[in-house]
Amino acid sequence: MVGLQNKTIHMEKEFLPYQESLELKELGFKEKCAAHYIDEDDLELKWKIYRNLSINMTYLVQAPLYQQAFRFFRDKFDFRYSIGNTNISVVHYGTTQLLQNNATYEDAELATIRFFIEKAKQR
Repeated sequence: MVGLQNKTIHMEKEFLPYQESLELKELGFKEKCAAHYIDEDDLELKWKIYRNLSINMTYLVQAPLYQQAFRFFRDKFDFRYSIGNTNISVVHYGTTQLLQNNATYEDAELATIRFFIEKAKQR
């Protein structure tokens, strides 16, 4: 059981945090996800088994994988990005912009998602 618990902990970093997940929901993200948040008072990721889910789905906030979020922005808004070896995210939205000062690759991904959320809200 300990091995499974450790894998679950490592998997959590693959999913967007609650606030960004909520904002994607508000932007129209409706894809099925392997995990969800119940609400802002219960931020622990819950793993979904759709056939056994007994709570009202309207209260759930899907927890997309980063790759699902990037696909959503690419498909719906035509937003593109790349992250280089220096953890600088290059965002292709209108004029190319650099999102700098990211300590890790994961920080650069999250900074890019946040940038995309703000630009999508402005549309």
